[in-house]
Amino acid sequence: EYVTLMNNPNEKYNLPYEHDGARNMWEASNMRTLNIPIEKLKSYTMTALYDSQAVWFACDVGKGNYGSDGILSTKIYDYETLFGLDFKMSKADEIAFFQGTTNHAMVFLGVDTADGGKPVKWLVENSWGTKNGNKGYWNAYDDWFEQYVYMVIIPKRLLSDEDLKNYDKKAQLQPMWDPMSRALR
Repeated sequence: EYVTLMNNPNEKYNLPYEHDGARNMWEASNMRTLNIPIEKLKSYTMTALYDSQAVWFACDVGKGNYGSDGILSTKIYDYETLFGLDFKMSKADEIAFFQGTTNHAMVFLGVDTADGGKPVKWLVENSWGTKNGNKGYWNAYDDWFEQYVYMVIIPKRLLSDEDLKNYDKKAQLQPMWDPMSRALR
């Protein structure tokens, strides 16, 4: 009993979406997600971690990635100083223009917090072996989570009553070329 939650600022929040072709067996249903704001996505991720649940997530691993040390941060490279240009795009624009895409899945195992429980960085287990990061474990800073984490899977029992109702509403079908549908194939 798990649910997939996504953060796509280009779609309406608190509504379910079904992703055409996002299934691994022909006879299975299309995958369903509930689109929620990023702060709520982070909150559910933390709740699952505090419940001793590892959290699967889909992200754009190619951005803000310093692989040899296993660091994920939007501030890892300073392109603005180097090129004299600001290359920053909002998450919505990155998704809309296919500059940000779900191209990898990993697992959150923990979170470091400060200032009353605000997340600072996240402990990630990657599937690329033990040569990168700290024997395969990475640190994703919270700014990177906000910009490049698109989906998480958590136990359904952790959803609020309101989000359970939203999840069970009639879902809008997203085409198979939708950026979020690609994550689930």
